[in-house]
Amino acid sequence: MYIGTWPTAEMLRGYDLVTALVVVPALAIAAHRAWHSSVLAHLTLASLLGCVVHIYTYYLFGTGFNNLFPLHAAAFSAGSLRSASPCPHARRRRGRSASAPGSRNV
Repeated sequence: MYIGTWPTAEMLRGYDLVTALVVVPALAIAAHRAWHSSVLAHLTLASLLGCVVHIYTYYLFGTGFNNLFPLHAAAFSAGSLRSASPCPHARRRRGRSASAPGSRNV
């Protein structure tokens, strides 16, 4: 599937395994919690998207063209666009500060 030397192909397969077993489920959980206004989940979501952008940058620019190139380009683009958008909960909500007692931040 991957073009290049044997160690590079094995490294990319390892990246795929980590992405499928760790990053994707963590992204789903963080996105769900971020939907419910968790500031910590927004931070986790941004960090995981940075991980996705980092991994797929290597896939796009560090390896040869292969059958998965369109999928890698789509994942890189989606992660880049979402990482660049501002956190919707970075501003004050309903006149309360982010650290006010009783606010749902975490």
